[in-house]
Amino acid sequence: MSEVLGASAATMDPIDLTVVVVYVVLMVAVGGVFARYMKSARDLFAAGGNAPWWVAGISSYMTFFSAGTFVVWGSLAYGFGWLGITIQWTIALAQLVVTVFLARRWKRIGTDSPIQFLEERFNFGIRQLYVWGRIPFAVLMAAQAIYSISVLAHDQIGAGYTLNTIIVIMTAIVVVYTVLGGLWAVLATDVLQFFVVTLITVILLPLALHEVGGLTTFIEQAPQGFFQLAQDASRYAPPHRPEYTWTFFLGWLVFQVFFISSWWEIIQRFQSCRSEKDARRSGYLLVCLYTIMPLFWLGPLMIFRVIDSSYFDPADPLATKHAEVAYIALCRRLLPVGLTGMALAAMISATGSMVNSSLNVMSAVITRDFYARLIKPQASEKELLLVGRAMITVFGALIILVAWRIQSLGVVEYLFKILSILAGPLAVPFVCGIISRRISATAVWWSVLGGIAVSAAIEFLSPGYGWALSRGVKLLASTLVPLAILIMATAIARPAPDRQGVIDAFFRRMSEPLPAGARESAAHYGPIALIGVLTAVLGVAILQLVWVVREQRVLICLFGSAMIVFGVSLKIICRRRLQFTESERARPPGGSFSDEARDDHV
Repeated sequence: MSEVLGASAATMDPIDLTVVVVYVVLMVAVGGVFARYMKSARDLFAAGGNAPWWVAGISSYMTFFSAGTFVVWGSLAYGFGWLGITIQWTIALAQLVVTVFLARRWKRIGTDSPIQFLEERFNFGIRQLYVWGRIPFAVLMAAQAIYSISVLAHDQIGAGYTLNTIIVIMTAIVVVYTVLGGLWAVLATDVLQFFVVTLITVILLPLALHEVGGLTTFIEQAPQGFFQLAQDASRYAPPHRPEYTWTFFLGWLVFQVFFISSWWEIIQRFQSCRSEKDARRSGYLLVCLYTIMPLFWLGPLMIFRVIDSSYFDPADPLATKHAEVAYIALCRRLLPVGLTGMALAAMISATGSMVNSSLNVMSAVITRDFYARLIKPQASEKELLLVGRAMITVFGALIILVAWRIQSLGVVEYLFKILSILAGPLAVPFVCGIISRRISATAVWWSVLGGIAVSAAIEFLSPGYGWALSRGVKLLASTLVPLAILIMATAIARPAPDRQGVIDAFFRRMSEPLPAGARESAAHYGPIALIGVLTAVLGVAILQLVWVVREQRVLICLFGSAMIVFGVSLKIICRRRLQFTESERARPPGGSFSDEARDDHV
């Protein structure tokens, strides 16, 4: 991989570099602005339960979305075509299942961190199992995201910086504005990043089609099988074995249902909403975005394969390692100076969204479940706030160390190893515990530890015995094996009699709808209005590029103008919502709008 990076790196245009720096400084400034909203640990970790549903939905989308979207799934789309989009649609289908069946349940939990329900449902030991079992997984996933954006930044900025140095810089940026602004900074900057990333990806698709000579030319010149939903095993001769067959997608779907259902960052978004109805709305928005937007993320990379196939390795037609930098090469080829920097900045910020979500959740767990529980139960909210920020910094350092080690594997292989070994065994009992009252703490222990042991054996020992298992089989095993262990252990070890009353009370609460959400206030829309202002300011800054860039000035004007319109519109909408809230508050009780009507008005 180092050879690829070294060969492709190019010195960044000073204008692009300026755009990246300004954008990153803006993100850090956002953290400073939202620091004034951080009065307690609950504000830092749960946004006070005041997030509008569409903000939570966009933030969930951006939590999925990172530079890994372009490096991991982008390299697959560049190398293999439509199956990259099939992978994203499978995630959307899994998210639909989660939203329909579990969004309301997670909102009813009513905790600051998703892990807190485990003690009530099982016991303190299970809670600690997940504290110390889930955090290494979160660190590994965050390191993958940081590595991905660092690869793109290294390729763009050039050989003046080593890849390891870029990794440190990227992590430091994310840590700073997460420490300052907490979950509100994550949620609000996600709105800005969503618009910028969407604008860049939507622009690239028609530019790529124009470059290749039109849709018809692209279809005619695309490699054979490029538009198949899954790989056809008959097209590859030994020793090449296709990984992304229908068996893979079956395993991927089953895995994603459990994974998303137990993903702390997504659960946190459900909990940050004002009501159960809003939690489900946020999930449906995520499903819609993940169904439509992959065409714009990955379509340009499919076209780029026809334009420039140099990132494809014909000696290994199933390898994707050389394609990890294809997206930024596409941006450099098609976008004007300034917007290339904006594309890189947007990917940095999108990655920041994913990583700072993980940082926020991990620090919440350690602060609430370890420090406040075992070290200093009498700690004040202010002290917990300081501890939470310190833990964010510590986890940032761990992410750097892990990201330095990914280069030898390749990011796609690294990602699937993590998922197959750790994610399934941790997710299965976590999800089943909120569905079934029959599962005991003993069954959870057996499922997690047994599942990890079997998955690790399949991953590391099976090659020595000549078992060439595909990724699809490994993903299925990572969920079905712990599920089978859980079922057998549940039949043997029932919940302790002294726990049955607590468990029954837990499930009674899960079956009862929550009261109507809190009234809207400045805490709901004030932070979002600030993002509207910042977006408009950034749009004005983009428009200044027309004075220094000679090519594609119309495109730059359209981009900057769209940002201004979006920012001003967001500010106006928030102002009107606040005015509506104040007028409703002034009404006598008999004349106020119902909670349902207020929800529908949002």
